[in-house]
Amino acid sequence: MGKKPKILTPDRTDSFHRHEVCQRALAPSFQNLCEQAQAAGWEEREAAYALMVLAAAKLKHATTEAETISEVTDVPGEIGGTGPGPVEGD
Repeated sequence: MGKKPKILTPDRTDSFHRHEVCQRALAPSFQNLCEQAQAAGWEEREAAYALMVLAAAKLKHATTEAETISEVTDVPGEIGGTGPGPVEGD
């Protein structure tokens, strides 16, 4: 366990491979965090599982937040909304 690893910034990778680039960027910090947990007395599997659960919760929150933003901004008939416009005769 040495110095805190720096997380690399995204490059101009196409969006199809962006998640892979992000994984490579986060891997050293993830490894460092796992090592810190083990040094504190947690088993490797416990730490990895805890991080997976935390990541899933974060993803669920981000998805819920994105859906909420979409629901608020996707107002039918509004400028910029993608919902159906007003029906003729209204």
